[in-house]
Amino acid sequence: MLTKGLLVELTGRVSTRAWVSKDGEPRAGLNFHTSNIKPLAGGKRSETPQATTKANAGNAQEDDLPF
Repeated sequence: MLTKGLLVELTGRVSTRAWVSKDGEPRAGLNFHTSNIKPLAGGKRSETPQATTKANAGNAQEDDLPF
């Protein structure tokens, strides 16, 4: 399971994209096409899941993973 703050190794490829925003500004971004996610050692926390949930209740959007 992935959690906020866990170090991971990603395998895959990166692609770039460019576009013009609605206000006419040029924009660019990176897309990560991940084929493997490997948790790295040392990422375990000493907190209990309940304590983490309570501590981050106000930051729910920050904890969302994009995949």
